[in-house]
Order: sequence, then C-alpha cells, then structure tokens
Amino acid sequence: MGKISYEIQIHDRLQGKQHLRPIFTSTLQIPERLREMDPNYFLVFNTRTQKYEVHNLSHKGNTYGITIYYDELDYRTLYVTRASDLRYRKNLFREIDEHNKKLEQAAKRNRQNELRGIGEEMKPYFSRLAWEM
Repeated sequence: MGKISYEIQIHDRLQGKQHLRPIFTSTLQIPERLREMDPNYFLVFNTRTQKYEVHNLSHKGNTYGITIYYDELDYRTLYVTRASDLRYRKNLFREIDEHNKKLEQAAKRNRQNELRGIGEEMKPYFSRLAWEM
C-alpha cells in the first residue's frame, strides 16, 4: 500500500471524528516506526483528551488500539504498543499464571499475618482465663 493510499484510508476511517488528528511523521519517526511494526498501525492526536492514541486499520468498526499517556512521542510509544500487542507476547499465559500465583501467595501471607496478630492479641485473655479455671 502506497503512502498516499495509506493516508487516504486513514482519513476515510476517521471520517466524522474531527477530534482525532492523524500524525504521519514526527522528529523521531515514531509513526513510521509503528508502521514498520505493523503496516496497519497509525498514530493520532485526540484533541478532546489531549493524548496520543495508536489505532489499527485492521480493527473492524472502531480503529482505536491504545492511549499513550506520555506528553511526547518517543521510544516509550513503541514499547507500550509492542507490550500491548498479543502477537509479540508469546508468553502471555505464563505471565498471567505467574502474576496470579504471586497474588495468591501474597493473600495467603496476609491471612497468616492477620491470624497471627489476632492470636497475639487474644493470648493474654486466654492465659488469664486458663489461670482462673
């Protein structure tokens, strides 16, 4: 797809969304580098939210992908986009399992600490009760 047809296709998909301004070039060539990652990626500036967004032409209907929460376009834009793209996250299920395991271990530790604290608080009362019997 040529550069002009690519830009026309983007303008067609954004028709009626005047708050989305496509960005085809920048000083660090972020839009071009996004397109190297995936030819369907394109970058817009949302004038309502004052944030950059990565969109994808291959999405049906709405092209929205992710919002970039940095004020300037730099390597972080590429990093966040790649991290959110499931095609680049081959170990996603392992990452999810490891994260869930850590959450379970933390919950178990918290419960044990809570029970230990209750036991330490109640010990003097039980000791006094045992001596009174």
